[in-house]
Amino acid sequence: MKNRLLLTLFATTALLHAQPVKFPIFEANFNGPGKGIELVNGAVLGAPGSGVSGKSDDRAYVGTPASTEQERNGPVAVARKPIAPNALSVFTCTFWYYLDETGPVLQVPLSTAGILFLMHDKGFELRIENQPEVPRAYVFTPGLSGPCAGWRDRKQWIFAAFSWEQKTNTLIVFQGTPKQPVAYMRDMTGPMPANASMPREDLGRDPETIGNTSRTLDRPLAGKMDNVRFYDRVLEQRELEIIRKADLANQPVK
Repeated sequence: MKNRLLLTLFATTALLHAQPVKFPIFEANFNGPGKGIELVNGAVLGAPGSGVSGKSDDRAYVGTPASTEQERNGPVAVARKPIAPNALSVFTCTFWYYLDETGPVLQVPLSTAGILFLMHDKGFELRIENQPEVPRAYVFTPGLSGPCAGWRDRKQWIFAAFSWEQKTNTLIVFQGTPKQPVAYMRDMTGPMPANASMPREDLGRDPETIGNTSRTLDRPLAGKMDNVRFYDRVLEQRELEIIRKADLANQPVK
């Protein structure tokens, strides 16, 4: 009986560790046209092998603006369907990025559902809008250097993962690189929010975007992005590492 119990516990533990990563509510891998993303204003798919895996069938989003200093109509990837069409009380966003240009100028890797991912001279910044009055957004600034690399290091792929929960207003930050596994950075907690992230009221005019604030506004990303995913739950570090390894093999996440 004791051995049978131990075997049952072992099997249950193994099953829990083998659980697949839940399917995201949005995913873009840029490996070909017609994948739910429209590239406009000079944004293009990179050449074969431009994606994070370096494999010939892996491509990345490429934005090459003349300048990131408030450039109008800069390159952008527009989501044909909303990345997050409703307000989110909990989410995890994961993506890879590669910077060609740094400096004090502001760049926007992602804009969706009242959630704005910014990069500037203090590193990464995340703004989550969930109130109509001023100040509209809760701002989290994880800092200039992550556990694996500087957030604004040039000429290398960086894996970023951010999870947020409204009920505690806690942001959990992780980072990885092709050579370094996903590492926990920190929890950041702010004043308790009254609402979830605000749904986009101007979705018809300015749809969800990758690599800029919108198809008509400024602050484009100078570099590449790959494998952008949104989940409507908090992902564990174990799951994030599964995603990182799958992306480096250019394989589906399981």
